[in-house]
Parts: sequence; C-alpha cells; structure tokens
Amino acid sequence: MPSSSLEVLEHQITELSAHIHAANYRLLCMIAEYDRREGWRHWGIRSCAHWLSWKCGIGPVAARDKVRVARSLESLPHISEAFRIGQVSYSKPEQSAARTARHRRRGDQDLGSAGTDVPETRGNPRATGPP
Repeated sequence: MPSSSLEVLEHQITELSAHIHAANYRLLCMIAEYDRREGWRHWGIRSCAHWLSWKCGIGPVAARDKVRVARSLESLPHISEAFRIGQVSYSKPEQSAARTARHRRRGDQDLGSAGTDVPETRGNPRATGPP
C-alpha cells in the first residue's frame, strides 16, 4: 500500500474514532438525563442500568459502568468537553469516574483534579505522536 494511501487511511480511522467518541458522549448525556428523570421507573425496573441492559442489550456490568460514567460527566468538565468534541475516548471519563468512586468509598474528601487534565492522543486527529 503506497504511503499516501496509508496516510489517508490513518486520517479516516482517527476521524471516525473522534466521531464515535463524540457520539458516545451524546449517548451518555442522554443516559444521565434518562436516569435523572427516572424514565426507567414506569417499566417497573429497579434501575437505569437494568433498563439499559434490557432495552439496549448492554451487559449488566457495562450498563452499570455507563450509568456511573454518565452521572460523573458533570463533575469532570475538562474531560467532558474533550470527550464531547471527540478528543478522548470513553476510557478517560470511565477511569476518572472509577477513581472518584474508589476515593469516595475510602472516604477521601479532597480529590482535586489529579489525573483529569492528561490528554489522550488516541482518536485525536490533531495528535502529533504516538501515545
């Protein structure tokens, strides 16, 4: 495959990845709103995660993770914005939400912004080097 063809393919991959990341952000925003409004209750279901598992075919553990991450987006403004525009993948807010949950379970009061401003280059067409 000629070098220029590889460059085009690389661009297409990174561009599509950014679009997928942005779509995942929109999905999580909708999940957060659905959960806030308790849309799942009228189905007689015990949680938003249970509804996601049932209606969207998401495994129970992954559904719980999606709800947890969806709820955390408001408290992660920098990551949330980068996710919204496709610069970071679901992994970044998921890791931050998991870290916050661990700290809360341990009773840590001051989390600051540790680890919330590290850019992720995967999926960012403007990234200049390997991660």
